[in-house]
Amino acid sequence: GDGILVVKDEEAASALLSSTPATRLPGCGGRGEQLQGLGVHSAADLQRFATGAELRAALGADLSAEAAERISEACRGKDGGQPVRPAEPKKSLVVTSWLTDASLGDVALQGDGSSPAGGQVVVGSGWVFEPQVEKGVTNATRSKWLLLGLVLDLEERIVQEFLDFGQLPTKLTVSYQGPGSRREPGPGFTDGRSCSRTTSFPTSAFQGLRHEDGRVNLQIEVTTGPHAVHASK
Repeated sequence: GDGILVVKDEEAASALLSSTPATRLPGCGGRGEQLQGLGVHSAADLQRFATGAELRAALGADLSAEAAERISEACRGKDGGQPVRPAEPKKSLVVTSWLTDASLGDVALQGDGSSPAGGQVVVGSGWVFEPQVEKGVTNATRSKWLLLGLVLDLEERIVQEFLDFGQLPTKLTVSYQGPGSRREPGPGFTDGRSCSRTTSFPTSAFQGLRHEDGRVNLQIEVTTGPHAVHASK
């Protein structure tokens, strides 16, 4: 087996407590002889003590009141601790990329929403993405495609965070670091001018997402018509 026992109902819980030695409970490991003297053998036997105070009176003052309460809860199949989670909610979701010779004006260029020509793709309300026809990391169209890739990456992380923890971000920050003294990082490189803008997170864009949906499979279809990026479940 995988070492995991699923307790489905109260009947199964009672059977488990009756078959579990009392010394297996935290706080009772070193009290085997004392428990046997009280006629306590299983975890369920401890239920004869109605409260943690009664249990402490029977076992002695060296058992703290807090420990007695925990044992009293545990012998009844209750756990006052927090549910175990694979991870905690993230304080921030960040996506980054690096490229050379990209003008902020080119990245933020928005078209007029007219029908694209020459294989251009329009996203949303007039954001034009031109086909990459040049080679190399410095061609003029690469920066906007990288930006679109960052947006899709961030959206995926936001969706997964919501499905895991049921929460959405409250703010959205976009930061831009301009070119420095050299085109590429290396010895003698210094950062260029930077700027950032923060706004409220567009929660309305995620209105159709429900926590009980589980993992959502998005199919992205890109064509050359107006508003040609579509997402569907």
